[in-house]
Amino acid sequence: MQQMSADGPSSRRGRRSTLALALAGALLACAPALAADLTVAAFGGAWEKALRECYAQPFERASGKSVAISVGNPDQWLNQIAASPQRPPLDVVVLGLDALPGAMARNLLDPLDAANLPNMAQFGEAFVSAGRGYAAIMNYGGMGVLYNRSAVRTPPATWKEFVEGTIAGKWRAAIAGVNYPYSPLTTIWLLAHVYGGSIDNVDVAFQKIKEMRRSGNLVFWSDNNQVLNQLQSGEIDIASYWDGRAWAFIDAGHSDYGFAIPAPGAPVSPSAMAKVRNGSPLAWQFLNTAMSAEAQSCFGNTIQYGVANRNAVFRPDVKPHITPPDQLLWAPFDEIARHTPAWVERWNKEIGG
Repeated sequence: MQQMSADGPSSRRGRRSTLALALAGALLACAPALAADLTVAAFGGAWEKALRECYAQPFERASGKSVAISVGNPDQWLNQIAASPQRPPLDVVVLGLDALPGAMARNLLDPLDAANLPNMAQFGEAFVSAGRGYAAIMNYGGMGVLYNRSAVRTPPATWKEFVEGTIAGKWRAAIAGVNYPYSPLTTIWLLAHVYGGSIDNVDVAFQKIKEMRRSGNLVFWSDNNQVLNQLQSGEIDIASYWDGRAWAFIDAGHSDYGFAIPAPGAPVSPSAMAKVRNGSPLAWQFLNTAMSAEAQSCFGNTIQYGVANRNAVFRPDVKPHITPPDQLLWAPFDEIARHTPAWVERWNKEIGG
């Protein structure tokens, strides 16, 4: 009788069994991620950490459901939702107010359901109305100035002082350049606003940027970490910068730096959250949990940004770092988004990189 080769049926069956077991193990290893009951968007870094600890974990404890977190940016998330609107890959999305009109026009969000969001009643009115019935602002950053105390003994009291001081050579400054996503708000709109321009006439903003540039005392930044490198290297003495990030830097052993909000206030960059249309109904419970005073207190203390719940409590060491709502400048976000392409084109032609 012919002898069965080593590659015979029994051997192949054995290999198939081994492969099947390996595949089953791989699937089991992936099971928690694949079986998440809710998928929530989050910005990366400290923002994701705060969302996980302050929003996701309390929701999981209360509901017994699991949360998967998708790190990215609003454009990415909204395009993913639009590509599969009937079975969206996200249930809760984070977006800025500049992205909200597009999301609404594409019918990607469900209207806020106050009956499912009782904690939203604790939000300041501006944080709800700004979302136009489809999103609620959960937290916000305010733009002020981060400066080297040894080089800038008295920080500018107004944004005009910041600009004119740069032109006069009182300090070497950095502002958000055209390659930073929020520069239309924090540079062009802000300067037009404080110098008497308007959303439809930003000539004065471009004039002042060019004057600062010609003075030789201005550089641009396009990344939040770039500012810190510019300051620590001595390239600049002062920069426009976000409050939460500034205080996190100062608290991390950099007490020789200070932060201030020049008048008339800090341009606000709010982060809103919304339920995705056709997403899981569990999104309402998640959002309501995130809107609670406890979750908002946790988030604000963790990331050192202002939050929307008026009953949130900040630690004594954090509270002085939070820009109060009455010091915020609320820009016309919809109109800024409409003008941004033209402003960027003009910047590239008149100012350059």
